[in-house]
Amino acid sequence: MSQHIVKSTERLASVVLVAAIFITIGSFPGNLIGIPASYSRVLVWSGVFLVILSLVLMGYVNISMNKITRSGVRGAADRGFEGDELWVTYRLCNSGLIPIGPIEIFLVYPEHLRLSKGSRRAFIMIPPRGCATYKAAFEARTGRHLIGPLRIVVRDPLGLFRSDEIDVGEPVELLVLPRLIPSSLRSSLLLARSIGMARSRISGSGTEFLSVREYREGDEPRRIVWRHTARWGRLIVKETEKEASGNIFYILLIAGDMFTGPYRETPFENAARIIATMSRYSASRGDAMFLALYSRETIDLVGPSRGLGGYRSILSRMARISFSQDTVVSDIDPRPLTKLLMRNLKGGDIVLLFTAPSRDSSAVVTAIERIERTVRNAGGSFYTVIPTPSLDLARRLDLGSKIKLMEMLKDSMALAKELRGRGVNAININQGRIITLARLIEMTS
Repeated sequence: MSQHIVKSTERLASVVLVAAIFITIGSFPGNLIGIPASYSRVLVWSGVFLVILSLVLMGYVNISMNKITRSGVRGAADRGFEGDELWVTYRLCNSGLIPIGPIEIFLVYPEHLRLSKGSRRAFIMIPPRGCATYKAAFEARTGRHLIGPLRIVVRDPLGLFRSDEIDVGEPVELLVLPRLIPSSLRSSLLLARSIGMARSRISGSGTEFLSVREYREGDEPRRIVWRHTARWGRLIVKETEKEASGNIFYILLIAGDMFTGPYRETPFENAARIIATMSRYSASRGDAMFLALYSRETIDLVGPSRGLGGYRSILSRMARISFSQDTVVSDIDPRPLTKLLMRNLKGGDIVLLFTAPSRDSSAVVTAIERIERTVRNAGGSFYTVIPTPSLDLARRLDLGSKIKLMEMLKDSMALAKELRGRGVNAININQGRIITLARLIEMTS
């Protein structure tokens, strides 16, 4: 274990000065300074007491610091959806017979998070053979956030000594799931049902009722409609509508200024909400869903999966994307992603690629163009989706954030225009226009 340093504070200098004065005055014969001899002894012993007390308190800080570092500080974090109030808890215990403290606590967490309850700094005392708990709540943002460790300074009760700053406890993961947009989901499902009923009234394997007919040899007995059979005096079976479903690839390209923007309104967070809503919509359609996460460092594929299980797996994976405002990528190699798509794509599949503009987007545009060509050659449909904040957001922003918002809108529009100029389908989507994607899927599939 590393050696920690105990430092003196300005108060110690005052105590040492008082002790020195007491001892000095008490050392002179009482008749020379006009005080009784008994008072001289009291002054000397008072000065000695202050010196001994200072040494004891220095030892107390050193012992307390060692006890904390050896006690095993344990941390825990809630898991939930964006916008929730999620708590981070650290528990500090004392197995000794004397209390420890006061302890100054400083919680280390990334600057892109905001505390909603609690304080970043706190003072606590740990009782003998007991524990103290530090808690703080955050306004959750989609993704993976590392919270901690605790940075502590141990002091003595009189404030004469303090330890150096030491980190205790391991960082904890705050995993935040994206939240779908209920109004957009309802609109998309209504659209899917209305278009689907007109488009694919074909009998086959499915769950939607189509019609009834007489029993034929080979029909499954479970399809017999006994009410109609009793009424018409012959075996009647129901027919179901063949499900019009396919493969949908949601590709999240971690490039550009994906994590830059107003609080909870970055392109990444908007893209996560859109993907969450669309994957829930795809689950209702019965589509096979893929989620591909691609950055300069890694490529990860989730799927194929269907139904609510697939929806949950996509949300869980997006909750593990490390949120980092330092991630600004202006160049990306599309070859690993195109190879992955070639292994999994088939004719009729739909690929939705989500990305964000950057200061120099020419390399990203070239990469997207190559990905689009791969999808087209495989017989699939390709759309670049650029998450764009709504202008309604400006009403609740300060002037500086409004300027950043307008820059984001301008860059998003410019990126879409450049892609369309190269023959690549590109659309700007905000939370109120998600039904546009549902319409594209319904008309394409």
